[in-house]
Amino acid sequence: MNSNFKKNTISHFNGYLKEISLYLLIILSITPSSLISENISILYFKNHTGRSELEWISKGITDMLIGDLSQVEDLNLVEREDLNKILKEQSLSQSGLTEGKEIEIGRLLSADYLIIGSYAVSGNKIRIDSRITDTMSGKVLHSVKTEGNMVSFLDLEKILAGSIIDKLGKKRPPGLEKKETDSLKAAEYYYQGLDLLDSGNADQALVEFNRASDTDPDYAKPVEAAEKSYQFLKDFRKQRQQREIKKLYQMIRAYQKKLNTEPWMNYAQWLKKNSALSQKQSRTFLDSPDGKALMHCDVPARCVWHLMMTRIDAGGKYEEYFNNNKKKEALLRENLKDAEKARKAFSSDPVLSEVMYMEIFSLKQLGEKKAIRIKAREFLETYPDYRLVEFVEDWYEESLKED
Repeated sequence: MNSNFKKNTISHFNGYLKEISLYLLIILSITPSSLISENISILYFKNHTGRSELEWISKGITDMLIGDLSQVEDLNLVEREDLNKILKEQSLSQSGLTEGKEIEIGRLLSADYLIIGSYAVSGNKIRIDSRITDTMSGKVLHSVKTEGNMVSFLDLEKILAGSIIDKLGKKRPPGLEKKETDSLKAAEYYYQGLDLLDSGNADQALVEFNRASDTDPDYAKPVEAAEKSYQFLKDFRKQRQQREIKKLYQMIRAYQKKLNTEPWMNYAQWLKKNSALSQKQSRTFLDSPDGKALMHCDVPARCVWHLMMTRIDAGGKYEEYFNNNKKKEALLRENLKDAEKARKAFSSDPVLSEVMYMEIFSLKQLGEKKAIRIKAREFLETYPDYRLVEFVEDWYEESLKED
């Protein structure tokens, strides 16, 4: 009996060893990149222009690259705030960093790779140089550069991001070319404000963030940074109010992203495509702004309607909390632009009537009687059985009255 027990024990143990060996063989056959996420730190790009008014580009390139590369699978980007913390602890300024010190900063940030760069301007041309360095060996693995007209700086940054992703051997994320703002001036104001906030001048930073937001009402980053400014100033009421607006802007950005993502995918199609995701992974995504936009947007026209509604909510909060009618008006005018785009792009969409209703509602908020008269008449002729048609009738009749 003892002999049989011993034989069975040895047999089971040998079988267990075979299973372990097979498991190790499978693990070793998997490429390292599929097992390990690589940490990347991007230092502030050095200003070689000799012009202080272009200093904002330093943080601008870095911040935008962090945003772009953070979308890449298997890459972990060191946050800009962590970089600031290390620089402050080391009593260092970006402009004074030597090559050896740059590598040291990368190691302190636990980065596998370090992206270091600079920019120079000649006339109306800008050249951006960068290099990807292995922080362990200090060896430069790749050099990447781009150059072009200064007015195309925001596009050049996207080209640079794509080239860096290619050099790292990664797949470009969908929508990489989509910019957070198309306004170079709005970006300039924002990054000037960011530099002021980093130096502790929150009051003046708020001025720049508001200028950025006034220049491009849909630009989300200045709205998010304004909340941090109020936090720095210990104005907790305004911080909370700004946070409410920030959340609406996150949804605005999510709806815009959804509208620019191809091919179009509704919630049911997404569930089918991502059936392998765990319940926790699905819930995490669906609770995010992008996930909520997916669930709200069954067809493109409805996505535009949600976008317009969210802008109206944000404008209302600007008016209520900050007595800022200018910002409210700017957001309403963005609605009018999107309504015109939807009219051309989604002419056969059955939900287009909702968009056209929101267009007239936005005009009503702006008090533009002549435009209301034209749009309301068109609406009543096209959608006589619309569920809220009586409101459009009222607005049309009001628009006929003398001012």
